[in-house]
Amino acid sequence: DYTLTKPENLVDTYLVEIEDVPESFSYQVRINDARSDEFRVTAIARPEIESLGATQIYPDYTGIEPSEHQPGDFYLFPGSQLTLRLGASKPLAEAMLRLIGPDIEIPFDVAENTASFEVPTEGLSGFSITMRDREGMAAKEPAVFRAELLGDEPPRVRITHPTRSDELVTRTARSLIAFEATDRFGIASVSLNFRVNGADRRAVELDIGAADKPQTVLKHQYEWELAEIEPPLQEGDTVEYWISAQDRQRVAPGIGESAHLRLRIVSIADKRQDLLRRASDYLGAVNTTTEEQVRLNQDLGELIRAKAK
Repeated sequence: DYTLTKPENLVDTYLVEIEDVPESFSYQVRINDARSDEFRVTAIARPEIESLGATQIYPDYTGIEPSEHQPGDFYLFPGSQLTLRLGASKPLAEAMLRLIGPDIEIPFDVAENTASFEVPTEGLSGFSITMRDREGMAAKEPAVFRAELLGDEPPRVRITHPTRSDELVTRTARSLIAFEATDRFGIASVSLNFRVNGADRRAVELDIGAADKPQTVLKHQYEWELAEIEPPLQEGDTVEYWISAQDRQRVAPGIGESAHLRLRIVSIADKRQDLLRRASDYLGAVNTTTEEQVRLNQDLGELIRAKAK
């Protein structure tokens, strides 16, 4: 039995609330010896999710085949197209998918019980699903599923020549720059970046070949004509430069950079002195190595003679 209560703001009205009705039932109201007619309540089951699957179609540039996912395995790659397939316990009038983080709502096609969306580049931590069946009964609460975005590291770039971080050059020199760039899904473009005396960055896009052929490991070199820089370089100027590479991701391209190196603009005489000094250092290192080798040979000879005795 349930006791009805009379709200203060209603006249001749008594109420009772029965939560979580498990099955249909009949009822009548009794006041003292008086009884009402008998009425029938039909319990309607709320819609529930019986199954949920998803197909992830990756961006073309990745070269990855589509993959199937279930709850607990929603690892999503940014820029992919994800299609969810909902298995409901009852025919639905409507269902809504809400992305947690971006807070975007996407309606299900209830004829097929599917919903599709492009995986965002950041912020997505999961999604929830709400449902209402054709009898107007809604699911008790949204079903929530965790999702995790897979990271796509930017390209790795390093300058392989010159090996010194600080070089002396003349203002009309031709500077050879060799570099290596690597990326899991391929390099889309490469630029030589530089700034003169700390001014604004300037960039020269380099020709790396056909864009339709992804290069996951790119080894390239570029002859930089310093005389073509405008306004012309002057002795005493400092040129900071580095190589940047952009990957093939279209939604939010990753950009990697090499270490920053420097060119110092000097006179021809200063450059000649620099070359002579470096040559002298190299020859000194060779002489030192030769002398050490001679000493080792002498020590080895003495050891062999000592054992022979």
